This record gives sequence, C-alpha cells and structure tokens, in this order.
Amino acid sequence: MKRIRKGVTVRVLTSVLVLAAALALAPSAAAQCPSVSVGPYGAGCNPAGFDVPALKGGYDSVGCQLALKWSGNPGCCNTFLTGRLLLVGFQPTAIPAPGAGCMLLVQPTVVQFVPAAVESVVATIPPVPAAVQVYLQIANQYTTFGVQNDYNLTNGLALKVV
Repeated sequence: MKRIRKGVTVRVLTSVLVLAAALALAPSAAAQCPSVSVGPYGAGCNPAGFDVPALKGGYDSVGCQLALKWSGNPGCCNTFLTGRLLLVGFQPTAIPAPGAGCMLLVQPTVVQFVPAAVESVVATIPPVPAAVQVYLQIANQYTTFGVQNDYNLTNGLALKVV
C-alpha cells in the first residue's frame, strides 16, 4: 500500500496479481521472482483537448518490483483533473468508448479509483503458480466548472507473469 497525503490509501496491483495466480490452474514450485514482461499496446486518446496520456511500466527482476507510471495533464482554464480510474482485466479488447476516437483497451475485471495527485505505483510481484496475463489502462477524469465531465484514456499495458 502506498500512503498518500491526508491518509488516503491506494492499493497497488499486488492483490490483483495474487487473485490472478489463484485463478490459474497449473501448479508450480516457483520460489523466486517471477519472469515478467511489460509492453504497451493500442493508443491513448484525448477528446478533452490536452496531450494524449501515456501508461508505462518496467520490471526489476532482482527485487521483484513492478513500476507503473502514467501521465495526464493536470488541467487548465477551469478544467481540472479530478481523479483517475485504473482499469485491470485479464482480456484485451478494442471497444469504442463514448467520445471522439477513444478505445477501451481492457475488459475490466477491477476498476480502482486513484487520486489525481498519484502518478505512479510500485508493487512487489509474488511468485505465481502458472502464467498470468494482466491488461491495464488508465482513464483520467476532468471537470470543467464542476459541471461538465470529460475523460481521456492512456494506451494499454500488457503484463505477462510466468
């Protein structure tokens, strides 16, 4: 868990990967860091008028640490970033989302709210009993004058844990 100002807590992806491991069928005796590949897919979109946001990731195989970093313009001119949704799933997809040219790239199993101030997380990846594919995407939420709400979406990020 990562502690954010004023006691707000953001859960990192460890619990999602443990759930995925529990769902996997094939047993294994892995007692060391799993092998993790991280790669982007698809494209982000920005009907809100800011820079197209990005989701990036990396894995440290010595410390079993997965690092995720995302971007999203903080806002301007009475339009402000109010929060983010971390979309986590086990299937990629390409469904047109409402708005101009946005694609939902993850079939979400878990949707986790992330405060606007949080731009990265680091999680320890536990050994898994079998291969697991996890797909991620971030939706940045914006409000204008507190009345109109907009969003933009990052690219997708595919994690393969074996």
